[in-house]
Amino acid sequence: MLYVFPDSGFESNVGPLDLEFAYSPETAYVMIESYGEEGRWRYAISAMTVDVAYPLVYALLFMVWITLALKGTNLNANWQCIVTCLPLSVLVPDLIENTGIVTLLKSRPTRLNTLVAATSLATSAK
Repeated sequence: MLYVFPDSGFESNVGPLDLEFAYSPETAYVMIESYGEEGRWRYAISAMTVDVAYPLVYALLFMVWITLALKGTNLNANWQCIVTCLPLSVLVPDLIENTGIVTLLKSRPTRLNTLVAATSLATSAK
């Protein structure tokens, strides 16, 4: 994480959208503009590669850890399955967020305020 994520960054002092808790369309578009052409391109590449692989691997490894931790417990099999699948509740909003961010970055200068609201909601949900 310390090697890959800094390398996929950009030179803006603003930071990425996905590290905000929530954001309005105005805030999102100010941030997107501040990245510059190169920054938007690098951010989109990062969101489509590293920022998809990392939460996917993290969720799967966490699911394996939960499965091993629950092994031998008296917890009902249905509840074990539910608890084991909990990491997916973070993975799905993260993937929705990444898709929204890439779409916003690529659609510039067109403003997609409804998509910003949905992406911000996914960001807050994760």
